[in-house]
Amino acid sequence: YRISLYERMPDSRKLSTSSLSTHVRDIDSVLSHFRRAYPYKKIFLSAHSLSGLCTLILNPDVDAISLWDPAFDVSHFWKITNALTHLPERKEYHLDYGNVFVLSEEMVEEMKTYPNAKCLKLAKEVKTPVQMIIPSLSIFLASPYTSPKKYIRALAGESELIRMDSATHTFAESGNQDILFQHTLDWFNRF
Repeated sequence: YRISLYERMPDSRKLSTSSLSTHVRDIDSVLSHFRRAYPYKKIFLSAHSLSGLCTLILNPDVDAISLWDPAFDVSHFWKITNALTHLPERKEYHLDYGNVFVLSEEMVEEMKTYPNAKCLKLAKEVKTPVQMIIPSLSIFLASPYTSPKKYIRALAGESELIRMDSATHTFAESGNQDILFQHTLDWFNRF
């Protein structure tokens, strides 16, 4: 099942009216639905970008997790790239790093409370097997404080770090999504 934390569908949540906590609750709600409504013996979770931070915060009870270029320590990314513009009259921020996203003030303020040290502390609590797939043009490169290797070492459970050459944060380059999905499937098949 694929969900998007923000979508263009009618009645779906918007980043401009959401918070980090909203996203964490939404992920938990979807996982709870599948645990109750379906007889699945195993549940796996893949999370891209901001969903990676939400997954660390939630620390869900699933069989394995695959994080695709997770966005940890986001505030340093914003500072270094100068990609975040506050619009106080609208009570929102514009995040522009090629695409423009409209974020609520609540979202930005909450994300600021998750610096690298706090994210690493959350990682230490995750006992579920976690795979991290990091593209060569990762958002991790934007912060001098984050390191995929530090996160892999911090995780309490089994872990795997995969680096994908010639890939960006969206893994949209020709053939990269197939490679990403194959790495993820290989990881999940181990559990």
